[in-house]
Amino acid sequence: MANAREVALKALIEHRRRGAWPDLYLKQALSGLSAEDAGLATALVGGVIQRQMLLDFYIGHYSTVKLKKIMPQVLDILRMGVYQLCFMGDRMPAYAVVNESVKLTRKHANPQAAGYVNSLLRTVSREADMLPEPDRGDPAQYLSVLPRFPQPRVARRLVL
Repeated sequence: MANAREVALKALIEHRRRGAWPDLYLKQALSGLSAEDAGLATALVGGVIQRQMLLDFYIGHYSTVKLKKIMPQVLDILRMGVYQLCFMGDRMPAYAVVNESVKLTRKHANPQAAGYVNSLLRTVSREADMLPEPDRGDPAQYLSVLPRFPQPRVARRLVL
């Protein structure tokens, strides 16, 4: 039986592959979860999608591997982990987030990437109070990492 994080991961994979909001998948998958787990899965999916640019900025800052080279499922797991550490830290302990992310990596992505996921998320959890900020000298990049400001749209508006 899938847990909340597995359901969220599968919904994010569907979203990435299809480019559409994963509400149909979530509606079906949430029926087997408790109300608490369904709420967590929904919050994870919505939060990761809404803050994807910021999450990618953090991952890119701490990663030794360029984002484009990271296996897509591993990147989805990292986004979920970083989201939980940065935006849900008061509701769940960092060790649990890291542990569950490593389990997801072993089960749904590449078992060899588990150490990488562990290392990156542990670093983010240690530095959660002093996360990097995007360069304010580049308004398009700075505004694009904020929720609801995709970079192409921001760059187009700054030129106008």
